[in-house]
Amino acid sequence: MNRLILIALLFLVGCSASPADLARLEARKRLEDETIIALVLDDFASRQLESGVITTPDQNSLVLASRTNSKSGFISVDQISAEYRNESTSVSAELIADLQQRNQTGVALEGNHFGTRTRLEDLSRFPGKGDFDTWDGISKEHPDAKAYVMLWLPGYDSSLSRAIVRFSFGPTAHSATATYLLVKQNSLWTILSQKQTIYL
Repeated sequence: MNRLILIALLFLVGCSASPADLARLEARKRLEDETIIALVLDDFASRQLESGVITTPDQNSLVLASRTNSKSGFISVDQISAEYRNESTSVSAELIADLQQRNQTGVALEGNHFGTRTRLEDLSRFPGKGDFDTWDGISKEHPDAKAYVMLWLPGYDSSLSRAIVRFSFGPTAHSATATYLLVKQNSLWTILSQKQTIYL
């Protein structure tokens, strides 16, 4: 873990935390990651996708990019707050801050298992002039795929009892994201809400 991430973690969890405490906290988050990502992707694979996603609706598997997204405007406070402006559920600043902190750079997902409906894939193997060229290559190799997904690592609250999972997905004419809010009760994660946003 580089020095910048350690400084950001120190700021988020309090100045009294030692580097060893911060490393242990990140290790606990990584243990939770696989569980909640698998839960979310299994749910997403079973859902009807919003209009604007050009795919075959009866397919029920996903192709997951083998490397996570890095920090971008899609995980900014302004972007997420705007998407939830008219929703009954809001996203806490603490969740967004941890989401941003954990996604300063992309990380490899190899070695993780995200359920039977999700296959890891290096999406750079499918070059093209746009989203649909990329999807053409992916769908030929994975004919049962409903969509491809590019994750950001989840963000957590300080008690590791609430989480946000956000990812981009396609193919779409422009871009699309899905956001899941989760809660952990009695050692089990459950989905509180999910939202798909198609950008025009």
